Amino acid sequence: MKAIETKGLGFEDALKVLAECQSRYNELGKVVSTKDPDSLRSWCDEEARLRYEMQGVKSWEINLGGCIVGTYTVARTKEKPEQTVKRMRVNGSDAIRWLMEDAPENYFEQLAEFAQKLAEDYMLLEGEIIPGAKMVEETIPAEPSRYKNTVLKVDAKNMAKALEAGNSIALEAEHE
Repeated sequence: MKAIETKGLGFEDALKVLAECQSRYNELGKVVSTKDPDSLRSWCDEEARLRYEMQGVKSWEINLGGCIVGTYTVARTKEKPEQTVKRMRVNGSDAIRWLMEDAPENYFEQLAEFAQKLAEDYMLLEGEIIPGAKMVEETIPAEPSRYKNTVLKVDAKNMAKALEAGNSIALEAEHE
């Protein structure tokens, strides 16, 4: 797509062209906005999400007049494998007893509601297992790849060729 020719324009005419271009830019910004739920982009994003979740489709080529002008792709979160972690666990009363009797002074000054967590952190840090504590294993389930957002990539040169050949769905829709 060629830039608007401004050579030879006077200042006042250049301001008029600039104002018109800014107005069109603002209106087109509303169409492609990812933040406006009523925009064309938001509608396409929602449709892409549904197609990805129902059919597994992740990418579309954008063909305008026989010319590939871009791609529209679903971005996904990374798959997380299942993992097993070891954590120290202690019941609250044992943790409070330890805080009252044996914990370092700065631990004792903490609020009682944090006693269990503090005792667990201390055991991990110091390697000391306080009375009533035990090691537990937890399995964190795997997380499959999920829809994150979409990515629209447009090849400016191919788009310019398609538009120069008179292939513009947007302009056709605008004039209907």
